[in-house]
Amino acid sequence: MTVIFSKVGFALIAGEFQLSAASRCSQRLSLRTSARLCALFATIFSLIGIRQARAVLTPGLDISHYQGAINWNQVAADPKGYKFVFMKATEDTNYTDPTFNTNLAGAKSVGIMAGPYHFCRLDTGSGDPAADAVGEANYFLSKIKSKYQTGTYLPPVADIETWPTGLSTAALKTLTTTWTTSFSNTIYASLGVRPIVYTSGSKASTLFASPVPAQELLWVAAWHTTGTASPPTNASVSPWSAWKFWQWSDDTTTYPADGTISGFPAGVRIDRDVFNGTTAQIQTMLLGKDPTAKPGDFNRDGKLNAADYSFWKSANGTTVPLFTGADANGDTKVDARDLAIWTAAVPEPTSAALFSIAFTVCGLNTYRGRRPK
Repeated sequence: MTVIFSKVGFALIAGEFQLSAASRCSQRLSLRTSARLCALFATIFSLIGIRQARAVLTPGLDISHYQGAINWNQVAADPKGYKFVFMKATEDTNYTDPTFNTNLAGAKSVGIMAGPYHFCRLDTGSGDPAADAVGEANYFLSKIKSKYQTGTYLPPVADIETWPTGLSTAALKTLTTTWTTSFSNTIYASLGVRPIVYTSGSKASTLFASPVPAQELLWVAAWHTTGTASPPTNASVSPWSAWKFWQWSDDTTTYPADGTISGFPAGVRIDRDVFNGTTAQIQTMLLGKDPTAKPGDFNRDGKLNAADYSFWKSANGTTVPLFTGADANGDTKVDARDLAIWTAAVPEPTSAALFSIAFTVCGLNTYRGRRPK
């Protein structure tokens, strides 16, 4: 639609210019005609602007054991076209959702992108927020890291929605920032990515300080009675610059969703979400081991050659998301151990190739020896 309007607009502009040029030789356009053209241009470019400003939102869900047994084949076939799902994995340092493994495998088997979330308990602990967060992050990692080591999933999520009572807003902000930063650092050290932060819009704008908004992507809970027609503005989630995911409904009568979803038990509530972008864009967020990738194919061009060595050399000494780029062994660190995997996997050169290399080297040496002094 935008292209059509653009072509019409340019054609009309060109026509007006031609008429203007002709008027210099003959007669001027009437004021009425000019006014009509201006109004037409305004309408056309207004429509173009509306079309270009409209965000692309990709639909998804988030679930836990509260949704019961799920038929993932039916979910995948639902006409609303859900492309992703986040599911509860763990809570605190001692609870694993009993449906996590089944739901993760089920969603992946039907092509729905899936990721785990941890229900963070900032309202419990020893009184040392940093230490408590490390404990919860490590428990979370103990249940999810093996998944990323064998397949690709969406980044992990820190679900932050419980706080201790009796603290001032300033004290809560300090606690939240310290806790989230410590949790994030622990996840990053193990997976090479920082967790997405899920929280409400009001808490996002009041309880998180630097460096959290600059490091973590935001999944904001902001339930609307108008569906996805009016997404949260960037200003409403400041100090975050923008939100990446939006939970727009808790599927209640107050904040209704978009009808029933195939594959879920009758009567259960299901949170609705959207990703701020296209399906292709959310696919770029997938993390973990791609079983189809060749070991040592660092630049992912399907070939094992010197280009991969150059890729490794430029990344040597850096931390990257596990199994991405030149991280061949999945420890998130690009180092000599990754190069060893490439060395072992790269094909041995043929005799003809070796002869060609030797001939080239000898030729260069002969040429250099004959250069005039």
